[in-house]
Amino acid sequence: MKKLILIITMLFLVNSCSKETEILPDEIQNVSGEDSYDEFRKGKDLSLSILPGNNFIFGIVTDISNQGIIVGEGAWVNGEYSLLDNYLDGSWEYTEGSRINNQGQIVGFVSDFFEYLLPAYWEHYDSEVTILPIGDFDGGYAYGNNEQGQIVGFAGFTNRQAALWENDELSILPTGEFSNGWARDINNNGQIVGFVFGGNNSPNQPAVWNNGQLSLLPTGEFDGGAAWRINNNGGIVGVVGGQPAYWKNGKLTVLPTGSFGDGFAYAINNSKTIVGQVGDQPAMWKNGKLTLLPVDTFDGGIAYGINDPGKVAGELRSGGPSQPALWE
Repeated sequence: MKKLILIITMLFLVNSCSKETEILPDEIQNVSGEDSYDEFRKGKDLSLSILPGNNFIFGIVTDISNQGIIVGEGAWVNGEYSLLDNYLDGSWEYTEGSRINNQGQIVGFVSDFFEYLLPAYWEHYDSEVTILPIGDFDGGYAYGNNEQGQIVGFAGFTNRQAALWENDELSILPTGEFSNGWARDINNNGQIVGFVFGGNNSPNQPAVWNNGQLSLLPTGEFDGGAAWRINNNGGIVGVVGGQPAYWKNGKLTVLPTGSFGDGFAYAINNSKTIVGQVGDQPAMWKNGKLTLLPVDTFDGGIAYGINDPGKVAGELRSGGPSQPALWE
């Protein structure tokens, strides 16, 4: 049980893994010293709302649709919280939505914390769960979906392979010289991003698949990284060497982290606004400038999702399970 819980938790983390690189200056919008931190955290630019719900196992929030539906450890719709339908209606099953498209279709996983981790799909937040096919693999996880109904993730609990589900059929994506891969997101043009790893003890490498063909993204001076999300314009975000990253047309831009030293870019909308984390603080980047999101009385947090209207979903942390949150 401990091993499976640890693996589920680690699914949200990657080992940080030369080419053209641009490093933006360390600018923090509206933050220039302790006074500015305090003033901004009062919610001058973005208001913070604590999402309802209790008895969370992890308190995870992963994405928000353009209609404002939030998913993670359940779903939040019009201010109301509900669990996603599980696999066997078992009391020990955990369900989690990883991504929601603008039709309300949700993908994620179900697990009993003991024996299985299975890729899952919900037509809507209140629909019955559908388990996606895994072929001969011993499990899987659905990470991303687009408006065409294509779903990506990985198949294989012990030997993870980047996967694409289309019309209820599983396809394994190529990983080149690497032995394993995770597909993290797919845009409406069918472009897939994620990372490949394994083989010769090499670090994770950020990857993009176009029409089933694998290409590695540049990591600049860093050893490796991971691509996490892609918008419909081909803008990709993720991490390189512990630094938040943005790629467009094969060019890497390392985003500023201010005085925090490290960070991770988790999501990007179609207006190229990026959200993620610097240090232990939730963050947003607009036009290359860093803004810290308010955390109220919490110690810190992570911004995991942003929709096209600019609403941000994520978590606040002060020990124990995270507190689901919305910034708007």
